[in-house]
Parts: sequence; C-alpha cells; structure tokens
Amino acid sequence: MNLDIELSFVVALETLPFIQAVVRPGTDSDTMPENASVIIIDIPDMDRPTIALASGAAMFRCESPALNIPVADHRENVRILTGFLGDQSAVKTAFSSATWQLVGIWAGPHSSRQEDNRWVSEVQCRIGVLRI
Repeated sequence: MNLDIELSFVVALETLPFIQAVVRPGTDSDTMPENASVIIIDIPDMDRPTIALASGAAMFRCESPALNIPVADHRENVRILTGFLGDQSAVKTAFSSATWQLVGIWAGPHSSRQEDNRWVSEVQCRIGVLRI
C-alpha cells in the first residue's frame, strides 16, 4: 500500500515543470546519484481506521550535493516542492493511483540543513487516501 502511494507521488512530482531533481520512493534501494538533486518520498506507516480509508505521515526529503549544486538551485527545488505540496487541488490532480484517491494533504513547515556535504530539506505532510 505505502509503495503504491509513494509511487503515485513520484509520478506527480515528475510532472512538475522546472524541478531539477530525480524523484524516488523511500523504498527504492538504488544508489543515489552523486551529482544530482534527489527528492525522496517516504511514507513509513499508514493508519487504517476503515478498510477503505487510510492516513499517515509523508516525508518529502530533497537532497543536493553541496559541492556540485549551488544552494540557490537546491532552494529553488524546495520552493517548487513546498509550493506544490501546499496546493491541495494541484496535488490531487497530479496524484495518480489505480487503487487510491488522495482526499487531502496538509503540508507542515520545512526544515533545511547541511549534512555530509549535502543540502538537505524536509517537508513533513499528513495525507489522507481512499481506496477506489
């Protein structure tokens, strides 16, 4: 279930114009590219109060190599990402799943830091999905 939802967000983010990042689900075990920005979508756990309804936390993590990507480019990716996540109708329109319908997304504040020669920004969201 979580992988299907993560992949739906991958598809949604890949449609964004001007975002310069590879988008991957949190369950992806492939090696991260060293010279490119990456957005990782991680949905570790979903609450299921009913069979058809689920909600949970979704972490959108944007990483850029500090030595290869200017901080301004990283910040622009984060600006585009947070703008998109803050627009419920745009996210609902772009979210594509054969089994789940996004009923709501509530984006929280984002945090940024430098970690192991990478710019790292995280946006924590709460999502609600309905089985279709």
